Amino acid sequence: MPFSKRGAAGKKLFGLSTADTEQSTEKKEVIVRALVPLVEGARSLLHIGAGDGALAIPLSRVVTRYVALDRRPTHLRALKAAGLEVIEGTFPCPVRTSRALGVRTEGFARVVACEIVPSRQDQLEAFITSAWSSVESQGALILVVLDDEDSEWRLLLEKLGLFEDSGIVPGRIDTIASMLVGKGSLDMIALGSVLVSDGYADFIAELARIYLRGDAGHDRCFRATEALLKARYWNGTSFLFPLTHLIYRCIRF
Repeated sequence: MPFSKRGAAGKKLFGLSTADTEQSTEKKEVIVRALVPLVEGARSLLHIGAGDGALAIPLSRVVTRYVALDRRPTHLRALKAAGLEVIEGTFPCPVRTSRALGVRTEGFARVVACEIVPSRQDQLEAFITSAWSSVESQGALILVVLDDEDSEWRLLLEKLGLFEDSGIVPGRIDTIASMLVGKGSLDMIALGSVLVSDGYADFIAELARIYLRGDAGHDRCFRATEALLKARYWNGTSFLFPLTHLIYRCIRF
């Protein structure tokens, strides 16, 4: 039976929930709705891996100073065209913040990273350490991470015989929490959302982008199993794939 777009649920933590089925459950809209209250009113925000603007623009509208960090030329052009302050680079990298808003500061009030937190242990530690060093006193680090351990994605990989070579790192979700819990006050939220695609080619390309960073081998495998994917995720007008994200918010003491 195909997955239904309505009814994606979320746990309610620090006042947020995706359980209201009258609102859109499309992935980008769910993430925007969850993040805006967590950054709104902040005097400065560093957005690591800012992307094409779909998330960057709404966040930039609710903070005093927004700084986008990205490395992809297409993203950089889109962010600059939107009039945003942009740093070109691959994180971890130095970010100068000493004269933000004319006031000397040691970091940003909010540091946000969405869907780019690495899986490998050594890269994960370096990423979180560097991101945390960019957070000012009483500021917050906010990480949005796909839950690929206990999810529809894992079930799909197992059905396709790809799980053993999937790159899923067991315990990553708990590892991130353990790295943050000793640094400050940690909250977590689970968000249910839906990836919506009108065409099959766009559907598998987006799955590969989100989970596999565009791995061509997996893309070919998806194409070879079109009938299975259509039977499971096509609702007659669109492909609908359920996603679960975890948001970690760690406030610096």
